[in-house]
Amino acid sequence: MKERLRFGPVGGNADKFMASSPVIYREQNRGGKSTVKYSRTTGTMPYSVARQTGEIGICMALGAQRGAVVWMVLRRVLVLAGVGLAIIGPAALSALQLVKSFLFETQPNDPGTLALAGVVLLYGVSKNTETRLRTLLLYNCPAEVFLFSAKIMLKKDASSSMNNKPGRLIAAIVSTLFVPALLLADQDGGGGRDFSVTFAGCTEAIGFGPIPAAQAQPFVPTGFVLAPVGPGSAGLVVRSANCQSMTVDGKQEGPGSVAQIGLAIIPPDGTGDVNNYTVVYVTNSERLAQRLRRAGLPATSDDGLLYEFTRGVPINTGEIYAAAEPNKQPAFFLNGTVSDPVPPSFPFTANWWYKDGNKRVKMSTVIGQLRYGTAQLRVGTGRLSTLGSLIGGNSFSNFSLFSARGEFVAGTMLTTVQ
Repeated sequence: MKERLRFGPVGGNADKFMASSPVIYREQNRGGKSTVKYSRTTGTMPYSVARQTGEIGICMALGAQRGAVVWMVLRRVLVLAGVGLAIIGPAALSALQLVKSFLFETQPNDPGTLALAGVVLLYGVSKNTETRLRTLLLYNCPAEVFLFSAKIMLKKDASSSMNNKPGRLIAAIVSTLFVPALLLADQDGGGGRDFSVTFAGCTEAIGFGPIPAAQAQPFVPTGFVLAPVGPGSAGLVVRSANCQSMTVDGKQEGPGSVAQIGLAIIPPDGTGDVNNYTVVYVTNSERLAQRLRRAGLPATSDDGLLYEFTRGVPINTGEIYAAAEPNKQPAFFLNGTVSDPVPPSFPFTANWWYKDGNKRVKMSTVIGQLRYGTAQLRVGTGRLSTLGSLIGGNSFSNFSLFSARGEFVAGTMLTTVQ
C-alpha cells in the first residue's frame, strides 16, 4: 500500500476552510482503487496551514522532507502550547485546594500519579502511525490528535520515524495537557462504598439534650423516626473525639479528630446502644472524609479541626475545647469543664445513620471498653446558620439527658451502604 500526503487548495480557499469544509487528508492506492478519507477541522492552526498551502507545496516540490514540513508547523503548535501552559499553570496551582476535595488517596500535584497516567495515555496499539499522526498534526485536529496520541508510544511495530523529536514532543505535550483532566474526572469513581476505620487511644466529649421536635423534624428524612425524649421533644447529640491513631480502610492515618452533630432516632434495624441521624460530620482526615463521601455521607474535611484539653485544678478536671470551621457546613464549637473518666468500663455500640437517595449509610462504631467522666458542655454556632436553626439560636447548653467525657483504648467503625 502506498500512502502520500496531498497539498492543494482547502475548501477552495482559507476562508472557506474556516467554514468547516471537508478536507481530504489521505489517499490510499490499492490495486488501482482509490480510497479517500475525510476529516472536518476548524481552528486557528488549520487556518494558518491552509493559508500556507502554496508555500508548503513549493517546499515539497523543492525537495523538503516531510519531517521538516511537519516540524515547521509543529513549532507554532509548541509556541501556542507553551503560552497556554504559562497562563494556565498559575491558575491550576491556585485551584489545588479545590481539586484536593475531589481526590481520594492522592494529592492533586502527585508526580508519580501524573507520570503513571502519562505512560498509560501513551500506551496503545495503532498501525500506520507515521502518516496519520503527521497529517493530524499538520491540520491540528484536536480530538483526533488526543485519541490517536494514546496509540503512539510502546508500539512495537510503529514506524521508526516516530522516534524523531516532533513525535516525542507532541506526545509529551498531549499527555501533559489532557491526562490530569482524565485522571481527576475518575478519581472518585469505582471501588466499594463499604469500609472500616479503627481508632486507638481516644478521648471524647459528648452532650445529649432535648430540643423541640418541630425544629428537629426537617433534618430527618422519611424512613427514620425521631426518638422521643419528652413531650414534643427530640434528642440533640453533639460529639467531638480525638484519637492518637486512626486507620482508614487499612491505611494508617496517624492522629485524627472527628466532630459530629445528630439527632437521636429509633433504631432502624434494631441494633446498637444508641442510634443517631447525622446532621454534621467533620474530620481532619482527608481520607476518612473521602471514603464517607464515596459511601454517600457528605462529610467535610477540616485540616484545622481543633480538639484541646487543658488540665485544671483539681488535677482530675480540666477544660475541653473543640471547634470546626468547614467550608461546606456551619462552623461550630463545643467547650466546657470535664472530669477524668473513671471505672467501670463497659462495651458500647453507637450507630450513626444518613440517607443518600434510596440508600442508607450506616456507621456502626463498636467499642470494647468505654468509660466516662462528667462534663458541663456548651455548643455554639451562627444563629442564622443551618445548625443555628436546629438549636434555635447561637448556643445550646441544656445537655440534661447526658453529658460526659469518654475514653476508650480501641474501637472499630464499619461503614455500610444498605
